[in-house]
Amino acid sequence: MGVLILLLIAFVVPVAFMFSSGWLRGHYDGKEPVPFDRQAWIDAAHDSDGRRYLMVDDLLKNHSPIGLSREELEELLGPLNPPEEYPGWPCYYLGPEPSPVGVDNIWLEPEFEGDRVVAMTMSTD
Repeated sequence: MGVLILLLIAFVVPVAFMFSSGWLRGHYDGKEPVPFDRQAWIDAAHDSDGRRYLMVDDLLKNHSPIGLSREELEELLGPLNPPEEYPGWPCYYLGPEPSPVGVDNIWLEPEFEGDRVVAMTMSTD
């Protein structure tokens, strides 16, 4: 039991220090959300800096794609990720996930019923 407590302390104390001192920060810590801008969104299609992630809240709140046709969605946000790269997974790349220990990417996925967007969800890979 004593060894378990020592191991726990040896892990928890350094991790707590890293969080409290700012050593372990998420990709978006200290960055403010920005208003959705169609051209900036399209230009950031493959950017790993997360410009799209910083716009996504404003996009969903003030420019909701719910109810748009697939064609209208792509007019607003540009083409969905190419099916040859992401077969069966129509989505938009947002950037690295926000977690400080994250190794995945975050995606915006439209859900279609027929040709209309009925939901937009964010997920990681």
